[in-house]
Amino acid sequence: MGFSQFIIGSIVILLLSCNIYLNKDKLLNLYPKDFSNDTFKLYYFKVNGRAAPARALLSYAKINFEDIFVGQNWQEQKKNNSLFEFGQVPILVHNGKAMSQSKAIYLYLAQLFKLDGKNIDDQYQINSLLNSYDDISRSYSPYAFPKNDEEKNNKEKYKKILVEELKRIFGIYEKRYIKLGTGKYYLGDYFSLADIYLTVYMNVFTKSVGGFQLIKESAPKLADLITRIKNNELKTFFEKYYYD
Repeated sequence: MGFSQFIIGSIVILLLSCNIYLNKDKLLNLYPKDFSNDTFKLYYFKVNGRAAPARALLSYAKINFEDIFVGQNWQEQKKNNSLFEFGQVPILVHNGKAMSQSKAIYLYLAQLFKLDGKNIDDQYQINSLLNSYDDISRSYSPYAFPKNDEEKNNKEKYKKILVEELKRIFGIYEKRYIKLGTGKYYLGDYFSLADIYLTVYMNVFTKSVGGFQLIKESAPKLADLITRIKNNELKTFFEKYYYD
C-alpha cells in the first residue's frame, strides 16, 4: 500500500468514527434497553384516574411492575413525605427513586420506553394533549366528584356541561389527527404516548356519559384508531389494569 492510499484510508476511518460518535444516541436507540433487572412500583387508588396512562405505558413495555393500591389508611400513608412528597398520588418508584406528578411520570416513562416522539413537533403534540387534560378536568370533576350541594343536587346539569365539553375537545383532537395525516397512529407510523393518552383517557372520561358511542359521534376517525389500539398495543392493559 502506498503512502497516499494509507492517508486516504486513515481519513475514511476517521470520518466513519466521527459519524458513529455523533450518531451514537440514535444507534443505541435501535436496541431497546433491557428492564428485566429494574424494579417499578406505582402507587394509586384501585381506580383508573391519573394512574391509568402510567399503567398503560408500563403494560405496553411489558414491565412486571407492582401496582400498589393506597386504601382506607391513605390519610395516614400520605404523611410519609419521603414517598408522597406532595401528599398526592400517583407515585412512581423506579429502582428505588420516587417520582411524583402524573404528567411528569408519563413523560418519564415515555422517554424511557422511546414513546416520546421522534422530534420536537411530535413532542409538542404529546405535551399539548397532556395539558388538555386540565381543560376537560374542570368539567369532569364537578360531575364525577361533586364537592358541594350545588354539584350534588344538579347532577344532570353538570353531566350536560361535561358532555358538551368532551364533544368540543374531542372535535379538536379529531381535526388534529386529520391534519397529521390520519395515519396508523396519531403521529403517523409511530406509536407514542399520544396514542396511549387518547385511548385511555377518552375511554375514562366518557364511561358514565355515553361511553364509546360519544367518541364515535364526536371523533369517528379517532374512534377507529382507539379501537385498533385497544385490540392490539393496549390489549393487555385493558384486560388487566383498566379498572371499571
